[in-house]
Amino acid sequence: ATERQTLSRDDCDSSVHVAIVGGGPTGLSLSCLLSKFGVSHVLLEAKPVHESFRHPQAHFINTRTMEILRTDLPDVYKRVVESTPPVSEYQNFCFGYNLVDPNPLATVVHPVGYPLQA
Repeated sequence: ATERQTLSRDDCDSSVHVAIVGGGPTGLSLSCLLSKFGVSHVLLEAKPVHESFRHPQAHFINTRTMEILRTDLPDVYKRVVESTPPVSEYQNFCFGYNLVDPNPLATVVHPVGYPLQA
């Protein structure tokens, strides 16, 4: 069982300018960028680390995000590119209410001849 810690107002540092709620791809990227630019912040995540990274948190990273990573966080950009599976592994994917829904909300087909690049 994971023990949760409850923070009170007295536990918080009033000099922190930004609170980031959620340690997924967006929260972690924002935390890295704020650190790079010297902005004080705290990142709050409900899940313990060993649960947070058991499964991928992002199934798609859009082009603008990759541009920001390439420019401002080149080490992160390199790791994302190196860990991206071949396009053929995610060429077709569906959005739906659950994994067995016979009527997906949308289907995305990525043309294998045009790999994603930022």
